[in-house]
Amino acid sequence: MYRQPADRSITSITVDSSNPSVAYLTVSGFNTGHLFRTSNMGAAWTDVSGSLPDVPASALLVDPNRLNAIYLGTDIGVFRSTTRGNEWRSL
Repeated sequence: MYRQPADRSITSITVDSSNPSVAYLTVSGFNTGHLFRTSNMGAAWTDVSGSLPDVPASALLVDPNRLNAIYLGTDIGVFRSTTRGNEWRSL
């Protein structure tokens, strides 16, 4: 379960328009996860940062036209996952 460290800020919360039980949370800072996902309306959060670099995350977009595709904006660029955050590639 996600617990926000005291020295980090939530930078965005994005709800999946195709499934309102699913949402993503991005956070600033270094040395821990930067992207978290819930599938139960926020009752529990899972770190889906996976292979992302250790840099702050700023924004997330759920692609409404591609099942499982999400895009993450970070301090060093945009990353894409077609596995809901299990694997990441630089865009």
